[in-house]
Amino acid sequence: MKNRVLQYLVAHKQCDLFGKPLSEKSIPFTTTTGYITYDFETMEQTINEKITEKSESMDCAQLCPLSDAMTVHTDKDKTFYWDVRSGEDFIVDFLDELFRQALLVKEYNLEQCALYKHLQDENDIDNISYIYKYFCTVKVLGFNSSRFDSHFLMKHLHSGKCAIKHSIGSSSALKAIKVSHKDYSNVQVSFIDAMNYTGGMTLKQFAAEFGGVKSADKKVEKGVFPYNAFDTTNNNEVLSRGEVFPKEVFFNKLSSKNITDESYEWYVKEFTSKYTSHWTYLQYYNELDTQIMCPALDNYITDVKQYGIDLLSYVSLSSFACATKYSMCYADFKIDGVYSSGCDEKRFVLSKVHWSKKRRSYTEQDAKKKLDTSGNVSDPDYDTVKNLFENGTCYICGSKFSMEGRHVPTLDRIDNDLPHTLSNTKPYCMRCNSYKSNRDEHLTRLWIQLDEYCHTKHLPYNISRDNEASYHISERELQVDLVTLCTVGT
Repeated sequence: MKNRVLQYLVAHKQCDLFGKPLSEKSIPFTTTTGYITYDFETMEQTINEKITEKSESMDCAQLCPLSDAMTVHTDKDKTFYWDVRSGEDFIVDFLDELFRQALLVKEYNLEQCALYKHLQDENDIDNISYIYKYFCTVKVLGFNSSRFDSHFLMKHLHSGKCAIKHSIGSSSALKAIKVSHKDYSNVQVSFIDAMNYTGGMTLKQFAAEFGGVKSADKKVEKGVFPYNAFDTTNNNEVLSRGEVFPKEVFFNKLSSKNITDESYEWYVKEFTSKYTSHWTYLQYYNELDTQIMCPALDNYITDVKQYGIDLLSYVSLSSFACATKYSMCYADFKIDGVYSSGCDEKRFVLSKVHWSKKRRSYTEQDAKKKLDTSGNVSDPDYDTVKNLFENGTCYICGSKFSMEGRHVPTLDRIDNDLPHTLSNTKPYCMRCNSYKSNRDEHLTRLWIQLDEYCHTKHLPYNISRDNEASYHISERELQVDLVTLCTVGT
């Protein structure tokens, strides 16, 4: 559950784990629908070099950026375009504009979030900040960009105004790159390869299968472009021409295939009817690649929403497919359910000696914080606390208390600015109290309940950065189990 909106709504009993509202008045679950798509077109640069010192020199080719387009997808799409005629640093111009548009996409996503509007109306500052941070990273998607496009960006992301904050993948296949910009501190962008969501599909297949942009009288036509007709030495001369190229120019040396007669006829008809040069045709071709991704991504986002999944929270097909699979295992999860009664553990019994140690510990904690301890829990409160610990349950997970293990009881303060008085404390098990710390009570209950549910149902449990404390608790429990196992083995 990576979407903070869904986390909040489930924790506050507004919807279930699938994002379905629990009542007519529930705040609706919304996914991230604003994003940016981009695409580079390339040309060959021939380099004459030696493989070894003793070998003869030979011609090698490397790809260089020719042009770049991006489509900003909100309620009104906007498309931008740059090419080498603007100068060799046109990628810098692209990055500057990208961050300017990312600010607008962030605001759009916040406007579309019903929960954010609700929190603003309630003036809930803490949770406004929690949700706001989630939308501060705008997703920028390319298709097959991890192999080519991201490498054109890398040298610009390591210098100048941009900086890489985090990356996933190897140097040859970067799945995601999170980037910041010195001039835009309120937003970051995350470059993601949309092909991560599709497996081995081509862009044309993705647009057709997911975008639904084909019918009996209209089919997806990504177009064709004569890359082999030019290189870095003559690109301006060749692309300035206004006549169509012969079919032989479209022969692909890598695949040893040429385009079909149908595709060539489409190119001739399209070019002669609309364009005066191949520069303007290049712009159309480049922009089209970014535009046809949007309907497909929109449908994809809608399809997986039924499982409570925000597609753009994930960076690969395997990660969100795994989330979809395991979401089926949580069909009967309820935030206020009891998933660990503690029946398999020895029930807690509060002795007067133990209580005396506990209440002194509470007083020492409050004294260190310079709180007034005159009204703190004391020895006369023994019977009240004994009843809470022996007959009550943990306020967070609802489990009965035990003498050892996960559910040893303690008193936790309701208001951390006040001391441990009876009216300012609630019974928690040590595990829940350790995890909660100063976190939001509702979100704490959600993570603890999910952990208890997984523990009871023997399900795997992913630990995110938001619930890192749960990892350390589980780590200690695992160490204890291993020590016990080793002791039994000897």
